[in-house]
Amino acid sequence: MNPHVASLSQLLAPKVELTLGQTLILKIYSFVLWLIQPFYLLKLLWRSRTEPLYRHALLQRWGHYDPIERGIDVPPRLWLHAVSLG
Repeated sequence: MNPHVASLSQLLAPKVELTLGQTLILKIYSFVLWLIQPFYLLKLLWRSRTEPLYRHALLQRWGHYDPIERGIDVPPRLWLHAVSLG
């Protein structure tokens, strides 16, 4: 492999050096998200009482989706998620 040519993974996710403070914030954020997952699951289950489709796609809300398991033959995809706050 040519060392002067960047791989696709290097272009999509370049290595970034984080400061100690940034690393700590990221760890706290990840921990808080991990802590609230059961409460979010309860909220979704509660709402699914009146809207049954909420329960049908429950794992998709956590990013678990396997089209092969459902018998759908699709090529690999790149998912992009964007949020506009302003």
